[in-house]
Amino acid sequence: CAFEAISVLIQNSAPDVKHVLLQLLPAIIDRLAQSFNMPVLTNEDKEQKEGVQGLLCGLIQVIATKTTKEDIMQHCDLIMTNFLQVLQSKNATCHEEAL
Repeated sequence: CAFEAISVLIQNSAPDVKHVLLQLLPAIIDRLAQSFNMPVLTNEDKEQKEGVQGLLCGLIQVIATKTTKEDIMQHCDLIMTNFLQVLQSKNATCHEEAL
């Protein structure tokens, strides 16, 4: 999956690309917020939606570990709002990634 590949790239990124990670973070947060509006018509749709949400939460977590608290402070409210929305779902995998 593309999100998993991005996660590996971020995990192995050099310190001098931190500014790129900080530019990527708002896009990932936005994509997570948009995922809550994905239509769910079948169980497959539900699984795909929850899978995407789990991967996006994982990306946010990886970026948070590669940056400092001060770097991501301006995004914390949006991150927490979206994580809380993920935690309202009944999917254990998503919960694990959000925590």
